[in-house]
Amino acid sequence: MQLKISVINRCPRSILGFGRIILWGMIVMLLVSALSHIRFDVFTIVSAEMVNDYNSVADPVLKAIMLNSRPEPLGFHFGVWDGWLLGSAYIQGIARYNNVDGTAYLFVTTSNTFHLDNQGHLLIVEMASRNSAGERLGSNRVNTCMQCNKTTKDIPPPPEDKVVSIHLFDWKHAGGMQIIDNYLIVAVEDGIRANEGKLGSFEIFDISDPTNPVKIYQHPEFPCKTGVAGITKDDDGHYIVIIGTSDIPNEGDSNKILFFLKSESPNNLTDFTFLNSWVAEGDFDTQGSALGTTYQTLNLIRDTRTEYLYLFGMVSTSALPEGGDDYLDVFRVMNIDGEYVVDGQNRLVHKHMWCKTPDGAKLGDFIASGGVYISSSGELILYSTPHYGDTANGIEFIPVAEFRHIDVVSDPNSSARKPKAVLNDTYVLTEGDTVTFDGSESRPQFDKGWVQFFENANFQGKMVLLDWVDYQNVGLINLDLIDGFGADADSMNYYVPPNCRIYLWHKSDGNKFHILEGAYSAADLDDHVWLINDIYGNPIPTTDPMGDDIKFVIFSGDGTQNFTGIEWNFGGSWSSNRSLIQEWTYPDNGVFNVSLRVTQDDGDNDTCTAKVFVINAEPIVNAGNDRIAKQGNVVSFSGAFTDKGILDTHNITWDFGDGDSMDGTLLANHTYTEIGSYIVKLTVTDDDGGVGFDTLEVKVIEAAAKETGGVDWPITLAIALAISSTLIVAIITIRRRKKRKL
Repeated sequence: MQLKISVINRCPRSILGFGRIILWGMIVMLLVSALSHIRFDVFTIVSAEMVNDYNSVADPVLKAIMLNSRPEPLGFHFGVWDGWLLGSAYIQGIARYNNVDGTAYLFVTTSNTFHLDNQGHLLIVEMASRNSAGERLGSNRVNTCMQCNKTTKDIPPPPEDKVVSIHLFDWKHAGGMQIIDNYLIVAVEDGIRANEGKLGSFEIFDISDPTNPVKIYQHPEFPCKTGVAGITKDDDGHYIVIIGTSDIPNEGDSNKILFFLKSESPNNLTDFTFLNSWVAEGDFDTQGSALGTTYQTLNLIRDTRTEYLYLFGMVSTSALPEGGDDYLDVFRVMNIDGEYVVDGQNRLVHKHMWCKTPDGAKLGDFIASGGVYISSSGELILYSTPHYGDTANGIEFIPVAEFRHIDVVSDPNSSARKPKAVLNDTYVLTEGDTVTFDGSESRPQFDKGWVQFFENANFQGKMVLLDWVDYQNVGLINLDLIDGFGADADSMNYYVPPNCRIYLWHKSDGNKFHILEGAYSAADLDDHVWLINDIYGNPIPTTDPMGDDIKFVIFSGDGTQNFTGIEWNFGGSWSSNRSLIQEWTYPDNGVFNVSLRVTQDDGDNDTCTAKVFVINAEPIVNAGNDRIAKQGNVVSFSGAFTDKGILDTHNITWDFGDGDSMDGTLLANHTYTEIGSYIVKLTVTDDDGGVGFDTLEVKVIEAAAKETGGVDWPITLAIALAISSTLIVAIITIRRRKKRKL
């Protein structure tokens, strides 16, 4: 069937960007206007950490082509899970998630057809020993004992990497899955009750707390098995789900019919509408082998540059326990008149992936388990585990394969090789208050030194990667003891940051060496020659090619870079030599940008900018105490106010409550001509519209009436006259009595 390819109409990104600027400008104006009359204590809005949506990346097709076909060995212990030990579990899917604290988790689905509980499991694996930067995990099964005759198969992962919790499904088979934002979608089939038959569905979990996934949606059952699920978002924010199902109702597990569903509303994961189905054709239909194997992982990945949507499929050519050849295929997915169609006629990538170590240890297979992960720096990584258990051979953990880019970090401008300045997105405070800007999560570059050897020229054949993070304390590394790789390197990639050197030594001549610095790819080591030291100790080249002669490696220096410069800009000019935590006071309201710039040893720098919303502070006013005054007398008022906005100017108004007012002064005099009670109001308005006021009460009494705290003279005079009259009468009476006695 020939497909008609159409282009989805959309706004140009430049127009969308300009529209967003206008929208944000309006939001900021409304926010400042609404908040300018509200009093705030200083606080900080800590935005949610930017979340990796796990299925968007630039150039996913190129990144798929450039994936290393050989994996790095990982693994995890059973922990709280006993399914594999009981020999009844088949692993069906894997997906990686990073918690907000940086801890890496793996979600692993199983089918437990013969287990006592007869339920599929969702295993939550905490990879506690791994890095917290959201990047490649790197091997946790490195042979760091160069005196030990061990291979990867014999080396267990650290004990802290283990299953920490389990979710039980009401289905026998939990299959392929994918993560978007903080949500996990899982395809399920074969209900545990006898009458449910060959039904299927999909479930969605909130994994914000990865150790305790919460089911938020289960789709109504399909009348067929559903082995795989993928998820993405369209331009309008609606979730798009893809489900792989059978071409035979009530039977089969071929995943040759794809169902496309769409969420009812943007950012809603609780209700989905069926869009359309698509029947496999072309390369999509004929992939696999004569045994009829089909894609057991289907993940949707969007290109952030073109907005094109791609379908990543992982498949094995054999369904037998020993496994067949494993392939990664990539197809374009198109939206044609509202229906999603896979361009199955044109397979963009068909890449053979080798799921074993050089010594033959099985790390994974695509019979069932696979998943795509996008790192924080934009690296596309594949994960897989073996489908079947192998406890009979003494394995007490589950292997995991990590397929990374052919040179680990392909882009020299990748964030893994750059410093990172980190600030909260938004701060809100009141003018005059002190805010603390915390840039302590800023870091120098994540990447350390590493070298990657390939058995054949042009980066083909068996591969060994030596990463300083894994081999930092090993000393001399003998390639004979790295899964028997030996002195077989014919091509290599390496990255050596400042403060680090990697020395390569000849397999038998201790005088021949080579020093690795910077970043380089050598497609054929026969084009490169060994060095020796002259009599003065200076390295000089020989004529001897390096191909098939490298056997020993030494790391010198850890490659750690430090910040040589920390600069802040609080809305004006840059200030240097400050710490990553800085306090600042804004004396006036407004919207400001605060920027942090960090510079590391090699001169690379990064700048992070956050918005600061400074709210106007209202004046705090004191009009004075209540008063009692006599009618017709002058009453003096003395007010005061404070304002944290030290750059503000102010208007002052007295309202005396009798219709009169006075402006421009805190000291005012006023005469009340009428008896009564008056509310006097002192209002202070700043130049940003902030208003503060205070009131007092003045009681005006009659002119002859008593004033509080004074003397009532008429009464006092009357009393004095009465006392005086009494004394005079008493004196006259005494004198008359004396005269009579004489």
